Amino acid sequence: MQNICFGKTDKILILSPHPDDESIGCGGLISRYASQIDVILLTDGCFGGEESPEQVKKIRAKEFDDAMQYANVHHWEKLPIHDRSLGDSFSQFKTIDFSSYTHIIIPHRKENQRDHKWVFPFLMRCKIKKDVLVMEYEVWTPMQNPNAFLPMQNYDAKRQLISFYRSQLKYNDYVSCAEGLNRYRGLTRSKYAECYDMHTFGELKAKYSFWHKLWGRVRKINGQTAYYFLGAHININPKKS
Repeated sequence: MQNICFGKTDKILILSPHPDDESIGCGGLISRYASQIDVILLTDGCFGGEESPEQVKKIRAKEFDDAMQYANVHHWEKLPIHDRSLGDSFSQFKTIDFSSYTHIIIPHRKENQRDHKWVFPFLMRCKIKKDVLVMEYEVWTPMQNPNAFLPMQNYDAKRQLISFYRSQLKYNDYVSCAEGLNRYRGLTRSKYAECYDMHTFGELKAKYSFWHKLWGRVRKINGQTAYYFLGAHININPKKS
């Protein structure tokens, strides 16, 4: 296990499926390395509230802008993809220019949320340099074996970032939930810690391609066990785009 420490020339991209995922999963990282970080919001989060989807979209877009402006990140933008529709939107996802980044940070592949799950397989279908480091983060589903940690001595900056998402805090106390997880992650390292699973894109792509080919050979086999092991469990769906 290693502690995360970016160099001055590193350029970091965070992909956030919904407005608030980037702060819940990576708020400590954003606060510490804001000037080197770009954030791309993948969906509009329009179904995350009781108001009309259009109203929720506007509310959450402003919360995202306010949080990113407060953090003073280098650059942020939003893709025009509706909430819960990322799996049908690879044509828009692939327009992202990954060429200048040394690190790409995404929700981990076993996240238990429909839009989160698509980010990893979509990324594997993009043209990215083999030595780029991909870091997976946790939001809804804790990782089993993270290999990289960001120690944090206090939680104030991350707490403030999450607090911008007032529309979502009405339903769940994400501030306290994330703090509890980060406190647990920091038990043997510091008071708090964010954890990540970090590998080169080349390493991940090689493993993904192997399972992708194997899935292609057995996808006609009927049976829930075969599908779970070769499909859902490793997050492969090669046909949908």
